[in-house]
Amino acid sequence: MTLRQELAMPKKRTGRKREELLSRFFTVSSVNESVSLHATAPRGLPPAIDSHAHLEVRGTIDEPVGESSELNILFFPKDLVEVGTARPASVGSMDVARSGIRGGVFITHREFDRLWAMSLAGQLKHGHLAFSKPHYRTSFIVSISFSREKGE
Repeated sequence: MTLRQELAMPKKRTGRKREELLSRFFTVSSVNESVSLHATAPRGLPPAIDSHAHLEVRGTIDEPVGESSELNILFFPKDLVEVGTARPASVGSMDVARSGIRGGVFITHREFDRLWAMSLAGQLKHGHLAFSKPHYRTSFIVSISFSREKGE
C-alpha cells in the first residue's frame, strides 16, 4: 500500500465509547437523619470532638435495575467536593445487588443543609436518578434530584 492510499483511507476511531446512561424515577418511602459526636485523642495531639452527619433516603424505583427495585442512598456532607477521574463524571456511586441498590453521595454542607431541611419538612417524596449502566454491579450516579411532586 502506498502512502497516498494510506492517507486516503478513513482513520479508525480510537478511544473509549460513550458510557450508556440509565434513568429511573423513584418514590421515597423513608428518610433517616443521623448525627453522631465522639471524642478523639490522637497520640501527640490534644483531644478533640469529631462529628459526623448523614441522611439516608430509602425508596422504590419505578423500573428495576437487574432484579433490584429497592433503593437506599446515603448523603454525606463534605467541606470540598471534587469530581474524580473516573468517567462518566459523577456525584456518587452505587452497588446493584439482588437485595437492593445501595449508593453513596458526598455533597457540600450547603447542599446537605438544603436536603436536611427538605427532609424535616416532609418534602422528600419523589426523585429522579441518572446513572451509568452497572459494570460488575457498580454504577456511577451522574445526577440525582428530589421533589415533592412526582416527575414525568
